[in-house]
Amino acid sequence: MPAINGLEQREILERTDFLGEQGYHLTDRSLQGFSFSDGKICFNIFYERRVDASDVTVKFMRENENFSVGWLSRMMDGNKNVDIHNKLNNVLYLLDFIKNNFIKITDYNFCKKTMQDVK
Repeated sequence: MPAINGLEQREILERTDFLGEQGYHLTDRSLQGFSFSDGKICFNIFYERRVDASDVTVKFMRENENFSVGWLSRMMDGNKNVDIHNKLNNVLYLLDFIKNNFIKITDYNFCKKTMQDVK
């Protein structure tokens, strides 16, 4: 299972400061990723298992539904400059994307509609 090394962990955690400012707390930390939650929404940052890729998901707890921030970014801005196989750079890009689009990414209806456009 791919693991996030110590240097990568530090870089990722530094980039998540904005989540703390928004009331999110680190709820899980492992060699595979991190989870941040405010009790209603959970962000999961992880390296994919068995493949050379990474992603961030947003889970709406009440609706019990997850959305890939990678897919949301592709639908919203094309996510053209990111190599998903460069796991660290992809995660850092997605965290910046969340920070810059926080209101939209934390809106269940927006995420649902955006992902319906994928289908």
